[in-house]
Amino acid sequence: MERRAKKRKYYNKRIFLFGIAIGLASGVFLCKLSEMICIGDTGFEIMKNNEWQVEGMQKNVQGEEDINVDTIVDKLVNPDFLRLVNCWNPLEEGFVPELEEIENGYEVDSRIVKDLEQMLEDGRDEGMDFWICSAYRSVDKQKKLFDENVQKYLNQGMGRTQAEQEAQKEVQRPGESEHSTGLAVDIVARSYQILDEKQEDTSEAEWLHENSYKYGFVLRYPVDKSDVTGIIYEPWHYRYVGKKAAKDIYNAGITLEEYLEKYN
Repeated sequence: MERRAKKRKYYNKRIFLFGIAIGLASGVFLCKLSEMICIGDTGFEIMKNNEWQVEGMQKNVQGEEDINVDTIVDKLVNPDFLRLVNCWNPLEEGFVPELEEIENGYEVDSRIVKDLEQMLEDGRDEGMDFWICSAYRSVDKQKKLFDENVQKYLNQGMGRTQAEQEAQKEVQRPGESEHSTGLAVDIVARSYQILDEKQEDTSEAEWLHENSYKYGFVLRYPVDKSDVTGIIYEPWHYRYVGKKAAKDIYNAGITLEEYLEKYN
């Protein structure tokens, strides 16, 4: 009997150690698997043809409708939302986003409508009186605005080259404006609709500066960042980048250019 007890104890110990080994191996495997599809806390990352893809992944929540993981991932790391458009990175010719109408007859990329409307609604619930004064602009519309701004400086006696350089600090050339992506929106206080630095003193601008990142938006052209963005300080110009990137950009106090340089 004593020999049987010792033998049983021996095998139980072997089984216990084998179980630990299996557990550790499983843990390592799961960690490696998570590293393959998840980088830090930035979300799922699978590259295919220079586009972020999440294939065949769906989740059913308590018997409700299937949720496409692409929708979840878009909110985290969709590269479309991180598209850099400026004088050094123009849009490809013929680019037109899928648009949806919002307030005042303006349109934006259909994928950002929900977050934009929620941001405006939450701010208004706290007493803000927002007014959207610009959103998506076609390349032709942008050309008209740019030419008008150039003419303003020509009327001041500047030469064509200087006039265009000055105009570009305020209105981007056709194909170089974020407004043509459908991801940018100009939001001001209804009580003060002038696009100048005094806009930052309105309660609406202050609220957006402190809260917009929660909805995936960032103040795209901050003060003292013109050397990075190439654009003057615009306390009314907000750009959708997705909630994950917006939080990182806000917390670090950087621009989209600096964010992309750091994380890409």
